[in-house]
Amino acid sequence: CHKSPQNIMGIQPWIEYLNAMILANDQTHLFDPKIFTPWIIKQTLKNISRMGYKGIAIYGALPMSIKQHIALKDTIKVYASALRPPKK
Repeated sequence: CHKSPQNIMGIQPWIEYLNAMILANDQTHLFDPKIFTPWIIKQTLKNISRMGYKGIAIYGALPMSIKQHIALKDTIKVYASALRPPKK
């Protein structure tokens, strides 16, 4: 996720995997869900925000089960990062 995907549809399996990890951990409690879910979502948002305008498309593709854990300030950060010119 550190590089911009060539095709936004190519990210869908990754989103499904992310969602599956969160759901599996919620069921098994291998890691404390109160710590694991925010951590993995924070890492995901950090990577998405590096992707510029494509990050908005990826953010939009996130399922509601993930979006419900995202604070408004983090959503604003993703959108604000899309406005920055790409680094050369």
